[in-house]
Amino acid sequence: MPAGVQELSPRAAGTWASSATLDGDGWRSEPGATLDTPVFMMIVGVYATLGVFLIWASSNPLAHRSLIWFTVWSSVVHAGIMAVQSMPAEHIGHLLGDVPALILVAIVLGGLLWSDTARARA
Repeated sequence: MPAGVQELSPRAAGTWASSATLDGDGWRSEPGATLDTPVFMMIVGVYATLGVFLIWASSNPLAHRSLIWFTVWSSVVHAGIMAVQSMPAEHIGHLLGDVPALILVAIVLGGLLWSDTARARA
């Protein structure tokens, strides 16, 4: 497993744990207890599933390029939509927390895949 993925996996688990316990606007879209909100639990389910497949894909990234590029570009699109939707002042936490996190995921995964692709061509 590439070192970058090994480092991100525990951090992703920690992100979920902290988002389930921390108050604030970032990481969630509805007021109230985080674990009681349907949208949050749906997002956790989708991203946990994607995370499992990304960990699996990390054993041979070039064979799973389409999954990794899907994650990169869907993160960029998600960040763009969230940035626009977070413009009202009451949602500024998403702009400060979620958007940079999504962009960071896209940059790290895209960079790792790009370096693996360049190394395979050399």
